[in-house]
Amino acid sequence: MNRKIALFIAIALVLCCGLLLLWQKDTSTPTDQKDTAPAIDPFTATLQNPSPESLQTISSFVLEQFEQKTPQNLARIMTSAGVRFSPSLAVDATNDRIIGISGLSQLFTDPNTYVWGTHSASGDPINLTGSQYVTNYITNEPFATFTPTLNQISNQGNIIPNLSTVYPNAQWIEYLEPGTSGNSNMDWNSLILVYEYQGNQWFLVGIVSGAWTI
Repeated sequence: MNRKIALFIAIALVLCCGLLLLWQKDTSTPTDQKDTAPAIDPFTATLQNPSPESLQTISSFVLEQFEQKTPQNLARIMTSAGVRFSPSLAVDATNDRIIGISGLSQLFTDPNTYVWGTHSASGDPINLTGSQYVTNYITNEPFATFTPTLNQISNQGNIIPNLSTVYPNAQWIEYLEPGTSGNSNMDWNSLILVYEYQGNQWFLVGIVSGAWTI
């Protein structure tokens, strides 16, 4: 009888030790496992930075896409409302052309002409293809080589700018080609990229072109 009891006790101890080891394995946290957030690429971090100073980096990216004819890459900084293209500092919130993500992907290949607003001096409609508009109003100067300014309109001619009215919650970056002294600096051109911080990142909402007008 004593031998049977001793054997029973030995088996019970072995089972208890095994269960204890399994419990410790399930409840312990390995030292090499850590709670780490997914890595964020530098450009995404810039987009999510609410400081307006980050807009200079974002604007360099925007200009590069038009220079490289890859505007479809702007999809990551666009909302479903699209981007308004304004050929004048007097933004026409009703008639200026708005392009969505699908339209941008065909900007340089669509052979059709569209009305992009009106000429400031004559009032005539601006009828151009997307490629022609980019050439005449966005890449017409090497804007990326100029020092950008924040929330500034350096030149306006006879135009009354209304960016603050049309985009009351926006910040913008201005690139200015100041013109030449031989033309009394009347051949200046500017490009303004307009952004709004929505949710947790900056979005491009407007592209405004400025030039001297009579």
